Amino acid sequence: HELLSLCASLNPKKKTVKECNLWLSHLIDCLMSRICKTVPFHPRNTTVPAKFFDNESALMRRVWEVVDQTAWQYFQAMTSAGAFGSLTNEILKAADIAAGRFPDNSTQKLLVYSGHDTGPMEPLYAALGLRTEPPFWPPFASMLSMELWNSTSGPLVRFVLNSKVVVNATPWDK
Repeated sequence: HELLSLCASLNPKKKTVKECNLWLSHLIDCLMSRICKTVPFHPRNTTVPAKFFDNESALMRRVWEVVDQTAWQYFQAMTSAGAFGSLTNEILKAADIAAGRFPDNSTQKLLVYSGHDTGPMEPLYAALGLRTEPPFWPPFASMLSMELWNSTSGPLVRFVLNSKVVVNATPWDK
């Protein structure tokens, strides 16, 4: 298991998958905040151990890929088990009302939800099937828009992630 292999080399005290996953997730979050140009952290890169930049950042990339894949598998499993249902259902119910499927006088023209990468962004990606290949982890400062349009053939929905369409306009009832 690559997760445990990474922990064995980086932090041998972490023996279980759960301990290792949590530690590696925090590690990558810490490392990324120190190298990301848009995060106001100074001095940039100087607090990151050199081994993470050796061989064209091979170790950093390996940790990132393992954390990304592990988190995605976790969120998919949790979605299958019914987690994240309340938020997803709240969003879908509001869209159903706006689309006229359930007439309600409280139809709102705009709803805004705000959160972080692992809550609610990545869980929503998993619940709504919005990512099909890595990286699954949302980029820093991501924005997901669900657009609901009225058309002559009925309501259409489209998902836009960071200015890129990830689900083209499709009938709302699908």
